[in-house]
Amino acid sequence: MNKHSAVRFRHQMKPIAVVLRYLFVVFISHSAVSMDATYAQTAEEKVALAEADKLNKEAIALFRAGKHAEAEPGLQRALSIVERVLGPNHATFAAVLNNLATVHKAQGQYSKAEQLYQRSVAINEKRFPADHPEIALGLNNLAVSGVRSCNHTTPFPPPASP
Repeated sequence: MNKHSAVRFRHQMKPIAVVLRYLFVVFISHSAVSMDATYAQTAEEKVALAEADKLNKEAIALFRAGKHAEAEPGLQRALSIVERVLGPNHATFAAVLNNLATVHKAQGQYSKAEQLYQRSVAINEKRFPADHPEIALGLNNLAVSGVRSCNHTTPFPPPASP
């Protein structure tokens, strides 16, 4: 492929890359941390989970408002609380991991996002059947993270000649 045809090919592929960027949507997990207050052993743990739920909901609101950097500290704190109270293998921990990964992805920190998505999916795959919505959500977000991290300015290789 000569330079002229490579430029033309890249120009032809640009609309496809733009569509791909907007076609894939990353979803925030709305698993309510407060629902897991039933797993709390003490009154202090119930209060802690209520705080984590509040932080998670505030972070989702900030994310939706486009304030991604402001959402991160609350999610970090919520993650810490949920891990301490419910443990690192709980579905709620995976949901908060998913949300934190989504914030990192929105900030262009694709490597961090991918690691957190993978961890979230791994937790959920141990806890739920293969067709559970939380697993689908995590796999979707992991896939979108990979698509978004691609360099869309590099053209796809031309099809092989028959």
